[in-house]
Amino acid sequence: IAAWDALAPAERERVKTVPTLFLHQSVGQDLEDGAKALGFPFEYYGPGQATIAAGLNGGIFVDVGAVSNGDPAAKLAVWREHVGKHRSLRVALMKFGYADVLPGTLEAAKRGYAEAVAEIRGRGVAVVHVAPPLVFDVAENPAKQALRAWMLTEFAGDVIFDLTDLESSDPATGARCEEGGVWRICPTIRSREGCASEGQGIDGPGQGHLCAAEARRLAKALLFAIRLAAPGAG
Repeated sequence: IAAWDALAPAERERVKTVPTLFLHQSVGQDLEDGAKALGFPFEYYGPGQATIAAGLNGGIFVDVGAVSNGDPAAKLAVWREHVGKHRSLRVALMKFGYADVLPGTLEAAKRGYAEAVAEIRGRGVAVVHVAPPLVFDVAENPAKQALRAWMLTEFAGDVIFDLTDLESSDPATGARCEEGGVWRICPTIRSREGCASEGQGIDGPGQGHLCAAEARRLAKALLFAIRLAAPGAG
């Protein structure tokens, strides 16, 4: 976030010139909304899309394929398919939803993601890895932490947008939001009364959307990650 703020305006604007595709679910939409509020909108990417814009492109998985939350393999198949459609693409990223990363799906998500990354890299496209989002109920988060830890090891040296870390770090104090060693999305980051998600409203039990102000803050890290991964970035 600080690194994005430190960039000269002209360097930030370069993000708008790198063909990028970001597929996600609702927390990703929160991040897109945050980026738009910063002046960096993602062009809508939807079903049957034949072309992509010259800069940022983003969309919800359910708009581009018959997939649902809780089915990481289907999302990875859609990601691979749509990345493969666009020769001009330079940066690709996808974000699992919090319902995708549970004890029963963790190992399959790891295997499928590694295979997808290898295929996409083989096309000459840079990948920004996105650590999974958390919910407030810590009972659901150990698998998400495990996937994040695996990404940091498996793709050491790559550009990683560590959403898991950011969501669980109190913006005022830097302290970890956790219970019994298990991380959770911080109450001040989560969508709530007085700071709702722009598109999702106020969180219900078991959810972990981003309050609009925090979506803007965290979107800076997403944009910096894309800028860092862009070909020719130094």
